[in-house]
Amino acid sequence: MIKSTIINNNNISYCIERKQVKNINIRIKSDGIVYISANKNISEKMILSVLEQKINFIIKSLIKIQKQKNILTDKIKYLGNIYDLKINISSENKLIFNENEFILLIDDKNDLDKMRLIIKKWYLCQSIDLLEKINQDVRYRFLHFKAVLPETTITVKEMKSRWGSCSPMKAKISMNLRLLEYPIECIYAVLFHEYTHYYFYNHSFKFYELLQIVYPDYKKWNKVLND
Repeated sequence: MIKSTIINNNNISYCIERKQVKNINIRIKSDGIVYISANKNISEKMILSVLEQKINFIIKSLIKIQKQKNILTDKIKYLGNIYDLKINISSENKLIFNENEFILLIDDKNDLDKMRLIIKKWYLCQSIDLLEKINQDVRYRFLHFKAVLPETTITVKEMKSRWGSCSPMKAKISMNLRLLEYPIECIYAVLFHEYTHYYFYNHSFKFYELLQIVYPDYKKWNKVLND
């Protein structure tokens, strides 16, 4: 869950992840949120105290992220690969992928928001066909183990703190749009993870035991996502 706090008149958004770690680890991602991993025995008060000590580092990192947002990179990440992005003036306003590079056609090279929107729409379109295929593979794997599954609706959206989420009672799974930047095996890892929640709502030993059976490479590709 994302929370916020005021430190030295700065509004800081943060998310605490409880893990089996000795230290309080801080990561600041491109969404501008401070992600903290800490042992469950460490109080939130202590964590906020560490944030206060690290505030200069955090502010510098957030300023750097904001500057990067004001610049459109000349590269695009897609399914684990990095491709060149060429920008051409055109009234079409669309993104083209020709297997070796991306070409962004736009009527105004200075409109960064429009450029990002065009790229986002392209990712959304690609995710529909790709997730349909992956979903069929994942469901088959579960059914191969004689596991009963409901017909599931899968949606793609921008998510700040999760790669995916599952609502078993609604038979609905949501996937993070940014997954399209990562290797396809990472997308499989997230979808297998969310389907496993149909059988175990929490992250118990049995949850990961089933996940390991249906997708033996889960740990490997989950690590890629979280590094």
